[in-house]
Amino acid sequence: MTKNRYIGLDYVRGISALSVAICHYLMRIDVLPAYELIAAIAVEAFFPLSGFVLAKQIIRVTQTRQDLRIFLVRRWMRTLPPYIVALLAISVFLDQLFTVEFLGYLFFINYATLGIDIQDFYPVAWSLAVEEWYYILFPAFLIVMTIKTVRRKHLLAFSLIFVVFFLLLRLGIFYS
Repeated sequence: MTKNRYIGLDYVRGISALSVAICHYLMRIDVLPAYELIAAIAVEAFFPLSGFVLAKQIIRVTQTRQDLRIFLVRRWMRTLPPYIVALLAISVFLDQLFTVEFLGYLFFINYATLGIDIQDFYPVAWSLAVEEWYYILFPAFLIVMTIKTVRRKHLLAFSLIFVVFFLLLRLGIFYS
């Protein structure tokens, strides 16, 4: 481990990300029957590790009152340009440019529909949507927690609503 880095975790994150990318490719040509299981395991490993790494950065930003905007712009400059290029390319190829679904993908709200029927032309985008909402909601939650005038019962209610909302969202995505 170097200062502020966990090299082993970086390797696991890298292997997980590469596994997901390979499985997404193989899923289109259907050569590996277990690709969905491998991809699911890789995502299950990748998300908590990324959350661990990013949570430390977000906590530092909120505790030291550094500019959260700088943090968000840096993160978004890493993730959004390739995402938007891919979204535009797929949208043009599938004749989905500027449709309601395209706009949902652009603003990461296609997976917040709670069972509303949408055309899912870019299904691998769900994980980035989760990540982008995490960048916004987790710091907001931490900032609210640091406000001294917020009562514990309000904090508990806010936390409960937050958890229930995302559980319902998950059920809406997978069981609609």
